[in-house]
Amino acid sequence: MGFRRAAQASEPLSLVLVRLKPSPMFDGPTEVSIALGDAARVLVRKLPADGSLYHLSPYAFAMVLPGTGGEKMNQLAGRVAEGLADASGAINRFTFETQTVNYPEQASTAYEIEQIAHAFSLAKIPGPVARKK
Repeated sequence: MGFRRAAQASEPLSLVLVRLKPSPMFDGPTEVSIALGDAARVLVRKLPADGSLYHLSPYAFAMVLPGTGGEKMNQLAGRVAEGLADASGAINRFTFETQTVNYPEQASTAYEIEQIAHAFSLAKIPGPVARKK
């Protein structure tokens, strides 16, 4: 729906995609739930009034930002990253990865945007490389 409005009005539309990976040191579901809930609260606080937040998969979210292009999208993505780093804490309760997508610069159809978001939500954040002894 947001894409349709942006296309009809010839306005930009951006997505800030966020994928989280809980720390392996938290093995209990309650600890993981609390950490991910804290991350979700950061996303809600950083979301502009006209934006929307979608839960794509257990560890992935999309912030849909109508009327937002290039520099403004990058500034918001930076604020999101800072907020998530703070929420993760000194003990790194989770790691995260972000990606931005902009219509019409990086994707020209709703299908392209959906495919990018879908692929991002399914990908895994690489963990530390195991060392052989």
